[in-house]
Amino acid sequence: KSWLTMLRALVPRWGLRQAPQARFLGAGRLADPGKPKRALSPYLRFAQHYRQQHSGEKHSVQVVAGKWKSLTAQEAEPFLEEYRREKEARDKEMEAYRASGQEDYFKRDPARPKKPLTPYLAWAQEARKQPQYAALKLVDSMKALKPDWEKLGEPEKERLQERFKAEQEAYQAALAKYNASGQHEEWLRKTGRQAKLDAAVAKARAKAAKLALAKEAAKARQAVAR
Repeated sequence: KSWLTMLRALVPRWGLRQAPQARFLGAGRLADPGKPKRALSPYLRFAQHYRQQHSGEKHSVQVVAGKWKSLTAQEAEPFLEEYRREKEARDKEMEAYRASGQEDYFKRDPARPKKPLTPYLAWAQEARKQPQYAALKLVDSMKALKPDWEKLGEPEKERLQERFKAEQEAYQAALAKYNASGQHEEWLRKTGRQAKLDAAVAKARAKAAKLALAKEAAKARQAVAR
């Protein structure tokens, strides 16, 4: 399907504030403007310096890379030292950034209710705490737990299913309340996702209008030809 067809399906009648659209428009790929910038690598520092020193000349990436490789350890050290100093400062900024909760907030609205775990996942989460599974990677532990789950008695599975059903009902009620509160729209706005959505919808509208005009023009030409 084309991106326009998918957008039409996800945003009925071009509504601007439906819930699924942020995920479709790649909201997870947005960069948090408040996140500390990565330290520039030693090579890129050298490339900037080299081009500044030879501003009147044109140099390909291959040429600059070759100049970088030809540097002695002593010649490269200033660029390495500047990188280490900036990276150390950036690491401290990242610690403060993560501790502030801003990183988690940007990835997911903390006010949005979380889906309950399925019966199997809820059981596996507890089972993974056992010593024989604790050291395994998630994928490996889930594979190892599968036979134990299949051997689990039906009464226990029914208990887990009933708990999941109750949690699912509570989740749906909480989600409906959340969607009606306007908190989701506020989160979209604060993280820049709403602006991206509005731009995408405006682009889609313009494209749809252009296609409609083209179709009308084609019909008019056909009518004249007859």
